[in-house]
Amino acid sequence: MRKKSYRVTFLLVLLWLTTSLTVSANSRIYPLYNSDFITIEQMDGVSNELLDQTRQTLNLTQQYFRMNFDIPLSTSVLIVVTPNKNVFRDQLIEKFRYNESQAEQLANNTSGIAGGHVIVINADSSMQGRSYIMVHELTHIYQGQLAGNQRGAVMWILEGMANTVAAKIADYEGHERLDNYQRRLQKEFSLTIRPKLDELLTRYDWRACLDKYGYRITYQTASYAALLLTDRFGERRVMKFFAELGQGATSDISFQNSFGISIADFIGDFERMSSP
Repeated sequence: MRKKSYRVTFLLVLLWLTTSLTVSANSRIYPLYNSDFITIEQMDGVSNELLDQTRQTLNLTQQYFRMNFDIPLSTSVLIVVTPNKNVFRDQLIEKFRYNESQAEQLANNTSGIAGGHVIVINADSSMQGRSYIMVHELTHIYQGQLAGNQRGAVMWILEGMANTVAAKIADYEGHERLDNYQRRLQKEFSLTIRPKLDELLTRYDWRACLDKYGYRITYQTASYAALLLTDRFGERRVMKFFAELGQGATSDISFQNSFGISIADFIGDFERMSSP
């Protein structure tokens, strides 16, 4: 009986070692030490130092949502950290089933994608850039946690609010002051043709503007609008918008219930204020 028990134990250990070696051939899996819901996949070429920075940013983001909105993360998330653009592109194909052309375009224009319960990050950038992208993508997870499938989400609020949270945490981390961030957005408006907010409502509209105006100014337009929305009404109202969507309200009703004005009125105010 004892010999049989030893044999079973040996086989279990061998199975564990085989599985571990298979995973480690391409990446290593790390749970986040203070979360039951986040797992980090460290691809080959990503240093442990960079991984520690990623953990710190993830922790700060979770603390931000707990302290400001009393929202704990309750969705399981896999964070895939890649070392460069090529591996990032390949992971977009593997994790999200993009075709090669789509993945190449995304890899050339962004360093982070969130979809479902997976976030893929290209870590080949500055510490500030990595932190900003990580916060932005994890904010999308919180938005989805509140709003469900996000089909009714207004894209400039969805993307702009993620950038606003990232900018506030960047300020906290000492990367860039929030007022400097706002001035930088204002300067971009004076130098570049940009989309109007009513062009940034649906996912179809958003993709069309990315192609027409470019990624940078499209995201910055959404960022500036969301920052002003937050300044005017407060962060909790913005989060209420996503919660209203999660309760089944349309985007128009969610906006009216959250901010007390129609989305068309806010867009009109924004365009008048931000026009040169």
